[in-house]
Amino acid sequence: MENKTQVHYRFYLRSGSTGRGDAVRFSEDESKHMVSSLRMGKGDLVGATDGKGSVFKVEICDVSGKRATGRILEIKEERRPQPEIHLFPGMIKGSHMDLVVEKCAELGVAGIWPVYTERVVGRLSPSRLERLRRIAVETMKQSLGSYLPGISAPFSFEDALGKLRGFDVTLAAWVDEPGRTLGKIELRPGPMKIGLWIGPEGGFTDREISALVDHGALTFSLGDQRLKAETAALASVAILRQFD
Repeated sequence: MENKTQVHYRFYLRSGSTGRGDAVRFSEDESKHMVSSLRMGKGDLVGATDGKGSVFKVEICDVSGKRATGRILEIKEERRPQPEIHLFPGMIKGSHMDLVVEKCAELGVAGIWPVYTERVVGRLSPSRLERLRRIAVETMKQSLGSYLPGISAPFSFEDALGKLRGFDVTLAAWVDEPGRTLGKIELRPGPMKIGLWIGPEGGFTDREISALVDHGALTFSLGDQRLKAETAALASVAILRQFD
């Protein structure tokens, strides 16, 4: 029987050897999907990534038990999408936050840092945080990405401000920004680390905008229509993708 090659999906190798010829073990969840859903077996070829830019061609060696094992045949290093976008979203409720993580991971953001701003309603439980991280993993695999976005535990607004020193540019969406649109902001060519701030439902307060500007942030408008928080996040990331 002819061997199969799974080219439309990437599996996630959380840890282990990453050299050509090295043996690898897939997690129980990955192994179950590989064997039960995709009907892969010994001798078949699959794609995998470590979420850090490495993409592997792996030959399956064994599917007995709960953990499939394989051998790395080829390794390719992929560059990180540029600019390197780190999203700082004001926390929004339930499935709306799921959507932000899923779609922004699909668009190639490097990290998502939820922030408790003044107008945030609700809190992010540990179980919800783990759910968001699982969504990021699944989206990376399905979109054939090779970089797993980091999903941070929520920060207070003040603690999040302290992170701004690590970015080349900080951008903040503000409904009352009088003239500057995101598409007209000039970014220098080459690798760049951007901190992108999007408010929760209700937006940032004047005090928060003043604090962001005092820390060097550039405010921008997304047009005359008032967008939902999740729409603003997705639109902003998509616009910044044009600078790649």
